[in-house]
Amino acid sequence: MKLYLLRHGQYATETESLNFAGKREVEAIAEFLLKEQAVIERIYSSPKARAQETAKIIQQKVAANVSIEIRNDLNPNDPVEGFMEDLSKEKKMVLIAGHMPFLGALAMKLLTYDEAQNAVGFQTGSLAILDRDSKGNWKLLSLINPSSLR
Repeated sequence: MKLYLLRHGQYATETESLNFAGKREVEAIAEFLLKEQAVIERIYSSPKARAQETAKIIQQKVAANVSIEIRNDLNPNDPVEGFMEDLSKEKKMVLIAGHMPFLGALAMKLLTYDEAQNAVGFQTGSLAILDRDSKGNWKLLSLINPSSLR
């Protein structure tokens, strides 16, 4: 099972909506996912506008038949344990549109069982691709910064 962790794009602080640069960041990631023929079967987003807009761009460009599920446990400072329990039961390829420090903590907890290490940094619009093997162990396949795609 693959897990795509996507940090929202740059946003305007006054509106919390993606700005032009943020939309371009997410569109670059969407183009990368298309080129890689990524399969996304479920999309989760935090309730914040910038994450929902990020999820919507991916949905429109990569996964048109997939609905976006808004989850209230994907906010920046939410604990990762509750979401991890749901993720452990997941069989589909999942994309999460979210925030730091939540995404970094989730990645570290899945990869090292220690979210405090915080070794995975996400710039805005960055994508981490993780893979879970048949034994339930996760490994990091890629960490993509949208500026490297242009």
